[in-house]
Amino acid sequence: QALIEYIRIHYPYLKYQLLDGDVMRSSPIAKNTGFTKTDRLQHLRKMAYLASMFANHGLLVICAFVSPYQESRKEIRRIAGKERYVEVYVKASKQTRITRDTKGLYQQAATGHLQHLTGYNDVYEVPKKPTVVCNTDKLSVDKCVQKITLHILT
Repeated sequence: QALIEYIRIHYPYLKYQLLDGDVMRSSPIAKNTGFTKTDRLQHLRKMAYLASMFANHGLLVICAFVSPYQESRKEIRRIAGKERYVEVYVKASKQTRITRDTKGLYQQAATGHLQHLTGYNDVYEVPKKPTVVCNTDKLSVDKCVQKITLHILT
């Protein structure tokens, strides 16, 4: 959200499209999509194709998705095009993620009511060579936004 606000304020004429994981999963495009590995791969493939369509029309596309598998990130890069793909690894310790859990997902996973929570009871494969790393245990939101915009808008 902070990245979008920064772009709105500092680049008011820039055309962009945000594809947010939660919003897309509640849309007709991806409603009832599950969280198994197969479901995630299929969902991210669809979102990459949609992002590519927007980018082909000159929009900056910001994709806010949990992408836990190296395999899916590789395929997304292929669909989007290597020259357009910017992988941002938002890094946080497990304790930080639990502390910031506004949706109560970690509590649900801890009690066994939620399966396939990435980084808790499901795998997260750390990116090997992300374009930008935002270690949110050490950097403020503003510093992370600066790192991302420095890369994508300069």
